[in-house]
Amino acid sequence: MFEPMGPSGGGPLPDRGRGRNAVNALFTLAGAAGLAFGGWALYGAFEAHQDRAASRDLIASSCAGLVDGDPVLRLRGGVDRLRLADRAENTIDFVSLPDNCDFQEVVDGKKYGDRHFALTVRVLPAGPPDNVLETTGRSPFPASSETPDGDVTARTDVAMRLPLRADAALGDYGGRDVTVTAPCATPLPETGATAVRAKAWIGDPQATDTDRRALGRIARTAALRLAARLGCTTHLPELPGTTLRAHGTDLGRAEDRHENDACGWYSALLRTTGRGNLPDRALGTPTGGHANQETCLLAVSPAEAERIYAAKPSGDWRYVELHNVQTRDPWWLETRSFYGDDGASVGIGDGRLPEPVVTGKAGRAGVLTYATATCQGRPAVFTLTADRTYDTRVLGERGTELFKAYVADATARHGCTQVTLPQ
Repeated sequence: MFEPMGPSGGGPLPDRGRGRNAVNALFTLAGAAGLAFGGWALYGAFEAHQDRAASRDLIASSCAGLVDGDPVLRLRGGVDRLRLADRAENTIDFVSLPDNCDFQEVVDGKKYGDRHFALTVRVLPAGPPDNVLETTGRSPFPASSETPDGDVTARTDVAMRLPLRADAALGDYGGRDVTVTAPCATPLPETGATAVRAKAWIGDPQATDTDRRALGRIARTAALRLAARLGCTTHLPELPGTTLRAHGTDLGRAEDRHENDACGWYSALLRTTGRGNLPDRALGTPTGGHANQETCLLAVSPAEAERIYAAKPSGDWRYVELHNVQTRDPWWLETRSFYGDDGASVGIGDGRLPEPVVTGKAGRAGVLTYATATCQGRPAVFTLTADRTYDTRVLGERGTELFKAYVADATARHGCTQVTLPQ
């Protein structure tokens, strides 16, 4: 009925040439690809949105509403999808405490890397001990092959705990976890518990200040909601405005520690006695505030180990090889003091049922030596852990000398009474 329209001059449309046709084809393909990519991007965004929504629901249900989903998903730079970690018990149901919820990131439908986040809640001092001390003496140092300069005791890879606030009124934190403790105005009727505690943990050894502050907010929220759930009337201060920097990991000269350092007692001891076969390096937490834990790590440098080995002071030196001491089994000692709620929740043992440490008790278990006291009306526990070879074959009686000097300093600073030392 109608004839096809031609150009104004009549006749068929002109051929623009192969090059122009190829360009047109490319634009057409690009447009199609753009539409496809845009559609895929929209689908990806929708899928991520669905994953986050499902993960938020999983976090809320598995953690019994103690934490919100979005802050958890934003940890470690942000993730879209989580699943419950492969553990028999990884949801909070309040059937018994302590209890925890535990998650792992999912990528491409598969488990990926370390755990993303875990929350543990408990009441104190009821239940099993919260601070469990091993009797085998796990080394706080990496092997020399894992250190940049091969100096095995130059730095530790175990972060020491620091108080969230100088008054220790909120809790403490380590390299990748934050613990918040909420004291109850009156003991809980069924358990007699005097406080509730929430510990938020991130599965990343390279946690940042931002992550630790986020963990602090998550733990504080969980502690308040847990307290309300259990009928514990409490009040918690806000987190400090400063960053939560991890404690330093480099050990320095033992003689240089000052009195406001948890290793100050050791520096004072070295000024009055010869070092002999004692450590020459130290790293301690600050003692200026009122922390519920104080830690002093002492170690022998490779050069000092060679000097001690050559002198071979009295002791059982069988099976002690200098090369091992300088590369993979260094000599070290660590003191840890526990006060307040932490002092009331210390246990000893390498199994699932640690034995609680009670006031008036002291002794030795494996390479662990411990004493107890009452400090400002609350239980306190003082411990010394040593490398097994160093403790049993090199130190001898000097280990007892060190322990007594450490306990004397700690109990004097905290005004403790009823000090009980091992016989």
